[in-house]
Amino acid sequence: MLDSLTDSKNKNVSVVLASFNGEKYIQEQLDSILPQLDKNDELIITDDGSTDKTLAVLQPFLQDSRISLLENHLLGFKENFAVGIKKAKNEVIVLADQDDVWHPERLKETRKAFEEGADILMVAPCFVDEKLQILSKERYNYRLQSGFWPNFWKNSFIGACMAFRRELAKEFLPFPNSINYHDSWIALLGYMTKKKIVHLDQKLVYYRRHEGVFSGERRKISLVIKSRMWLLFNLLKRWWVLRGKKA
Repeated sequence: MLDSLTDSKNKNVSVVLASFNGEKYIQEQLDSILPQLDKNDELIITDDGSTDKTLAVLQPFLQDSRISLLENHLLGFKENFAVGIKKAKNEVIVLADQDDVWHPERLKETRKAFEEGADILMVAPCFVDEKLQILSKERYNYRLQSGFWPNFWKNSFIGACMAFRRELAKEFLPFPNSINYHDSWIALLGYMTKKKIVHLDQKLVYYRRHEGVFSGERRKISLVIKSRMWLLFNLLKRWWVLRGKKA
């Protein structure tokens, strides 16, 4: 399937939005994205088998020729994003969550960053609650960590705030089954392969933190170490394969 990921000559954007039971917020997110799209941009929505009214909410939007809907069935968020990434046709791929809201300047600043040579982009999030009220800076004071090892031990990349050149998908796809998150995988592999990773300080995504997220349980240290070792193993394995292809 990766054969279709050939280099694109245009400078347009493909937004990949993964949805699952998102009827409560997805219209608000789409309303923030669509005004920013140019006529040759595209929005790919990958739904992972929603059982609520998400698909009904999406139906009116599908009249826009720039929007396509791919229906999956319980792939999980990581693979749900992978499906959309494989279908993207434009040079820059921007990831989006169903329950966030984009700042009006997000795509403008994203395009600018890639015109200036970025390979992978991370924009700053503005942490908000369910009603888009800004959360306490003491609890949610985001700061991106640069470099491989800081992000290996404590990932500071957020998928919903990331974008990357489409050609890189041939390097980081498929996502290994044993890794937990696609955002750290993309960023860490980018560091290992010497990509230009750019961070914008502008808070361009209103990143919702739901009530259920606030009291998340801390994982046992043994499980954290095990997951990190699997991550490192897979990164080295993929790096070795990519190195062999370039030799």
